[in-house]
Amino acid sequence: MFKVRLVLKGELKNKYLSEVIELSYPSPVKICKILKDAEINYTNISLIIIENSIVDENYIVDKSCDIKLFPMIVGG
Repeated sequence: MFKVRLVLKGELKNKYLSEVIELSYPSPVKICKILKDAEINYTNISLIIIENSIVDENYIVDKSCDIKLFPMIVGG
């Protein structure tokens, strides 16, 4: 069993009313499944970082870690 901490950055903190969401998993899991379990819409995410590396929604998490999620930034 390992724990995953989703660390929400920027506007995501306000949208999901939390700065950190913690989840536990018994076996390796894709980030897209973690986001679904946390009820976070992937379209709101522009950048996912684990251990100083940029990853995508198909990355498989197999150990405890912090996953930093950055929001989509738009403007003109």
